[in-house]
Amino acid sequence: MSRNKFSSKQSEPTTRYGRQIVYDREIFISICTRLLRGEDLDTICATPPLPIGPVFMAWVEDHPEARAIYRSTHNFRSDRQLAKQLAVFPARVNVAEWEEQVRANCERGWPADWIERKYVPPDWKKVYPLLGDPPVWSTENMEAYNELLNDFTQMLEPRDMMELMSTKEAADASWEVARIAREKNGLPERKCQQRLKVLAELERRRTRAAETTAAKPATARDHSLGLEAGFKYYQALDIAQSRAIKRRDNALRQIARWRDGLGAKARRLSDKFVAEQALAESYCANQLLSYAEIDDRMGEEAVPPPAPVGDAADIAPAVPTSEKTAADIAPVVPPSGEAREAGPPLAPVGDAPDIAPPVPPSDETAADIAPAVPPVEETAADIAPAVPAADDEPISWLAWLTGAEKYTRVALSKGAQKDFKQPFASKKWLVQHLVVDRKVIRPDQVCPELAQYLPAIADAAPTLTASVEAPK
Repeated sequence: MSRNKFSSKQSEPTTRYGRQIVYDREIFISICTRLLRGEDLDTICATPPLPIGPVFMAWVEDHPEARAIYRSTHNFRSDRQLAKQLAVFPARVNVAEWEEQVRANCERGWPADWIERKYVPPDWKKVYPLLGDPPVWSTENMEAYNELLNDFTQMLEPRDMMELMSTKEAADASWEVARIAREKNGLPERKCQQRLKVLAELERRRTRAAETTAAKPATARDHSLGLEAGFKYYQALDIAQSRAIKRRDNALRQIARWRDGLGAKARRLSDKFVAEQALAESYCANQLLSYAEIDDRMGEEAVPPPAPVGDAADIAPAVPTSEKTAADIAPVVPPSGEAREAGPPLAPVGDAPDIAPPVPPSDETAADIAPAVPPVEETAADIAPAVPAADDEPISWLAWLTGAEKYTRVALSKGAQKDFKQPFASKKWLVQHLVVDRKVIRPDQVCPELAQYLPAIADAAPTLTASVEAPK
């Protein structure tokens, strides 16, 4: 058998000795997923049928997609570290979400590390100078047009200039369709009223009456005669309405074609057209900024103002001199019992044995004379201040509102995300949501630290009246 003759086994180039040779996207993503979960790359590559180390290195060097996916793993780790440092939630919380998003991006032809941002609607006032003003007459309602345009924006979610043009074209055509429809509906009535006025004028001239009789209501025949009189104009309106509908449908088709063709790449609306308020809401910056502002205001109120330099001597306590010891300045601590009312003067050292109280007999022990010890129910745990709970423990909202439990900001954010599906919730939102909306406790039961977030509840709450009147 000739050595140059090709064997039929060359039709299987994907594996060699049971190991993967040709680049495979799913295998590469599975290796990167195991890397993010803490496994060692050498251990992963040593397991058949995964590729060995040199083959994995060649995949990263030869294939741009493999390089982008591998770089995405490092970006994911750095994003999680940054989010942990800032005490916020990243866009991709766990490894499973990263794997799903990377696979979806690769299937759509987008960059592997692309993070799809929540859609932010545009500020159309910034777009009008480029695409033209709204087709609204002075007698029409501008708010109605804005509502129509916002509905199209919410439905189509334009992300670049081409889609903005087509979205506005569709909204303008729909506005013209509605205007022509109103004109078509009002044409028979208008022609009917004109005909009735002419008949009334002819009747007045024929009878030469000073005053005309009251106009009669129009009938179906009058409307038919009015439509017949303005039928050519009605046909022109119908043609204009059909053309407006075609323009609207063509704009919608253009958006679909653009997204399937050149517009299929990963993109988002430019920030110069984005509404700032909507962008802040997508970043959850409103709640975080208000939260930081509340914390700063509370910190300023907690720190007392410094005393003037001239008044420092009046506020500071007196320092004893050498002739006057600290024992003379210190206040006298009254003893327990009846001796608190009149304390005897201090006796000299030599007279101490005469003044010393007698030793109690065996029947009266020292336990009877010693001060009372607090009962067992009042332990040191009741006296000690509350210790903040761990971040991973479940939140007891009732105990937090009453002040019995303390939680960190990260723990409150995780609890709000878990219980109320509200990430980055501030203390103000939590207190109002629990007390006002869910009515967990009454407003008067909230601890003073959290009661400041309910300024309007005390005024709006009804006053409680006694169930039994006082005796007269």
